Amino acid sequence: MNRQQRRQQKRLKQKSDTVYTLTKEQLDDIVENGVKQAVAEAVTLMFAIPMKVIHDNLEWAPENFYWFADKIEAEYQEFSRGTIKVEEYKKLVSELTGMKFVKE
Repeated sequence: MNRQQRRQQKRLKQKSDTVYTLTKEQLDDIVENGVKQAVAEAVTLMFAIPMKVIHDNLEWAPENFYWFADKIEAEYQEFSRGTIKVEEYKKLVSELTGMKFVKE
């Protein structure tokens, strides 16, 4: 391989190794947006999964779903205010169902 071919190969490699420079503010924005997206997904699932289970397995009238959604939302607000902790929910689920939450 001659010198021209080596230089050309080096230039091609450099083009494929793109480097981005971000400021701390830009990085913080990316992280904040990721967290907001994750929270939005979690809240959606927090409402949707119980609703689907109830819909598929119980014969609830539509007004009961509104009541249930209000109760879930109120509970979420209590959690957001710090009135109740995750550990308390884990303990409740464990007592009611025998399920254990395990960290991996």
